[in-house]
Amino acid sequence: MTGDQVKGKGFRGALNYNLEKVNKGVAKWLDTSFAQHDERTIMDEVKMIRVLRPNLAKYFYHTSVNFPPHENLKDDQMLTIAKDYLEAMGFDQHQYAIFRHFDADHPHMHILVNRIGYDGTVLSDSKDYQRSEQIIRKLEKQYGLTEVISSRQAKERAMTKNELEMMKHTDETICKNEVAGHYKKHTKSKANRRAIYQST
Repeated sequence: MTGDQVKGKGFRGALNYNLEKVNKGVAKWLDTSFAQHDERTIMDEVKMIRVLRPNLAKYFYHTSVNFPPHENLKDDQMLTIAKDYLEAMGFDQHQYAIFRHFDADHPHMHILVNRIGYDGTVLSDSKDYQRSEQIIRKLEKQYGLTEVISSRQAKERAMTKNELEMMKHTDETICKNEVAGHYKKHTKSKANRRAIYQST
């Protein structure tokens, strides 16, 4: 598994993103702490907790947990893993929503969490990336899942959008490291970056 994390103040945006996926039939609810599945009810409940820490800007935590293509887990298996992940991360007394998505070539789920707990305590985000990776590695072993490279390594190895654009515009079929170097070389200045983007 790999996990991609986002922290911020945009709970509504991430929620609507997932609700739109559900409405399009490419995602489904797995579980939630909220009373209803509509945006208004959820955001009203979030506001009730936010008043406990009104000065906290980045109260929102969002992670996508991605599985290899061959591990097409059942909903209940994925939900069990999601809840184990939340508990291990310290989110067992927090508002959350869990969605399973079907819009990619691999199974994955999105977990949205309010970092402010029901009692007003805020879960520290110190070294949360490292904690998440340790938990993911533990869950892989616990459930007999494929042990993969870390999320950060996967991201470093993956071809970025800008690198792909560079390949398209230069008609070069070269390895990732060469493309990365090529991209950095030609985008050192704002003028060069504008030239690349304007050519798209």
